[in-house]
Amino acid sequence: MDEISSALEWLRFAEMDLSSAEFLLKHKPLPKEIICFHCQQTAEKGLKGMLVANKIRPPRIHDLKKLYALCQSYVQNIDHIKLACNDLNQYSVQPRYPEELDINEQDVAEALKQTKKVLEFLRPLFPAK
Repeated sequence: MDEISSALEWLRFAEMDLSSAEFLLKHKPLPKEIICFHCQQTAEKGLKGMLVANKIRPPRIHDLKKLYALCQSYVQNIDHIKLACNDLNQYSVQPRYPEELDINEQDVAEALKQTKKVLEFLRPLFPAK
Protein backbone atom coordinates (compact mmCIF):
# COMPACT_ATOMS: atom_id res chain seq x y z
CA MET A 1 0.00 0.00 0.00
CA ASP A 2 1.43 3.40 -0.94
CA GLU A 3 1.73 6.29 1.54
CA ILE A 4 -1.34 8.12 0.25
CA SER A 5 -3.56 5.03 0.51
CA SER A 6 -2.14 4.21 3.93
CA ALA A 7 -2.65 7.77 5.21
CA LEU A 8 -6.23 7.74 3.95
CA GLU A 9 -6.80 4.42 5.70
CA TRP A 10 -5.66 6.00 8.99
CA LEU A 11 -8.13 8.82 8.35
CA ARG A 12 -10.91 6.32 7.62
CA PHE A 13 -10.25 4.56 10.92
CA ALA A 14 -10.23 7.91 12.73
CA GLU A 15 -13.61 8.69 11.18
CA MET A 16 -14.94 5.29 12.32
CA ASP A 17 -13.86 6.00 15.89
CA LEU A 18 -15.68 9.33 15.83
CA SER A 19 -18.79 7.67 14.37
CA SER A 20 -18.62 5.05 17.11
CA ALA A 21 -18.37 7.70 19.82
CA GLU A 22 -21.37 9.56 18.38
CA PHE A 23 -23.36 6.32 18.06
CA LEU A 24 -22.71 5.46 21.71
CA LEU A 25 -24.30 8.76 22.78
CA LYS A 26 -27.67 7.06 22.21
CA HIS A 27 -27.07 4.34 24.81
CA LYS A 28 -28.36 4.44 28.35
CA PRO A 29 -26.66 4.31 30.69
CA LEU A 30 -24.20 6.48 28.83
CA PRO A 31 -20.89 4.62 28.29
CA LYS A 32 -18.87 7.74 29.10
CA GLU A 33 -15.49 6.03 29.37
CA ILE A 34 -15.85 4.24 26.04
CA ILE A 35 -16.99 7.41 24.26
CA CYS A 36 -13.99 9.33 25.60
CA PHE A 37 -11.68 6.49 24.58
CA HIS A 38 -13.04 6.59 21.02
CA CYS A 39 -12.50 10.36 21.01
CA GLN A 40 -8.86 9.90 21.96
CA GLN A 41 -8.51 7.18 19.32
CA THR A 42 -9.90 9.51 16.65
CA ALA A 43 -7.23 12.09 17.39
CA GLU A 44 -4.50 9.45 17.67
CA LYS A 45 -5.31 7.90 14.31
CA GLY A 46 -5.65 11.32 12.68
CA LEU A 47 -2.20 12.35 13.89
CA LYS A 48 -0.67 9.01 12.91
CA GLY A 49 -2.25 9.32 9.48
CA MET A 50 -0.71 12.76 9.13
CA LEU A 51 2.70 11.27 9.90
CA VAL A 52 2.16 8.55 7.29
CA ALA A 53 1.11 11.19 4.74
CA ASN A 54 4.50 12.79 5.39
CA LYS A 55 6.37 9.50 4.92
CA ILE A 56 6.98 8.98 8.64
CA ARG A 57 6.23 5.64 10.21
CA PRO A 58 4.11 6.41 13.27
CA PRO A 59 5.40 5.11 16.58
CA ARG A 60 3.36 2.53 18.48
CA ILE A 61 2.31 4.92 21.21
CA HIS A 62 -0.97 6.39 22.40
CA ASP A 63 0.44 9.66 23.73
CA LEU A 64 -1.22 12.49 21.81
CA LYS A 65 1.29 15.01 23.16
CA LYS A 66 4.16 13.07 21.60
CA LEU A 67 2.30 12.46 18.34
CA TYR A 68 1.41 16.15 18.17
CA ALA A 69 5.08 17.05 18.71
CA LEU A 70 6.12 14.72 15.88
CA CYS A 71 3.59 16.34 13.55
CA GLN A 72 4.79 19.88 14.30
CA SER A 73 7.56 19.63 11.71
CA TYR A 74 5.10 18.72 8.95
CA VAL A 75 1.87 20.56 9.69
CA GLN A 76 1.56 24.33 9.60
CA ASN A 77 -0.60 25.97 12.28
CA ILE A 78 -0.89 22.70 14.19
CA ASP A 79 -0.83 24.75 17.38
CA HIS A 80 -4.54 25.22 16.63
CA ILE A 81 -5.16 21.72 18.04
CA LYS A 82 -2.53 21.54 20.79
CA LEU A 83 -4.95 22.06 23.68
CA ALA A 84 -7.43 19.60 22.20
CA CYS A 85 -4.70 16.95 21.98
CA ASN A 86 -3.62 17.68 25.54
CA ASP A 87 -7.21 17.38 26.80
CA LEU A 88 -7.91 14.13 24.95
CA ASN A 89 -4.62 12.53 26.00
CA GLN A 90 -6.04 11.48 29.38
CA TYR A 91 -8.45 9.09 27.67
CA SER A 92 -5.82 6.93 25.96
CA VAL A 93 -5.52 4.05 28.38
CA GLN A 94 -7.32 4.61 31.67
CA PRO A 95 -10.94 4.52 30.40
CA ARG A 96 -10.44 0.97 29.16
CA TYR A 97 -10.00 -0.42 32.67
CA PRO A 98 -12.23 -0.49 35.76
CA GLU A 99 -10.22 1.98 37.79
CA GLU A 100 -11.18 5.30 39.21
CA LEU A 101 -11.61 7.87 36.50
CA ASP A 102 -14.35 10.35 37.14
CA ILE A 103 -15.88 11.17 33.75
CA ASN A 104 -19.19 13.01 33.62
CA GLU A 105 -21.51 13.99 30.76
CA GLN A 106 -19.86 17.41 30.48
CA ASP A 107 -16.49 15.67 29.99
CA VAL A 108 -18.03 13.56 27.23
CA ALA A 109 -19.43 16.64 25.47
CA GLU A 110 -16.06 18.40 25.75
CA ALA A 111 -14.18 15.33 24.47
CA LEU A 112 -16.45 15.17 21.42
CA LYS A 113 -16.01 18.89 20.80
CA GLN A 114 -12.21 18.63 21.01
CA THR A 115 -12.20 15.52 18.82
CA LYS A 116 -14.16 17.24 16.10
CA LYS A 117 -11.80 20.21 16.30
CA VAL A 118 -8.79 17.93 15.74
CA LEU A 119 -10.40 16.01 12.88
CA GLU A 120 -11.78 19.12 11.18
CA PHE A 121 -8.29 20.62 11.28
CA LEU A 122 -6.50 17.51 9.99
CA ARG A 123 -9.00 16.22 7.43
CA PRO A 124 -8.26 18.82 4.70
CA LEU A 125 -4.52 18.23 5.10
CA PHE A 126 -4.73 14.64 3.92
CA PRO A 127 -3.73 14.00 0.32
CA ALA A 128 -6.39 13.25 -2.25
CA LYS A 129 -6.26 9.87 -3.97
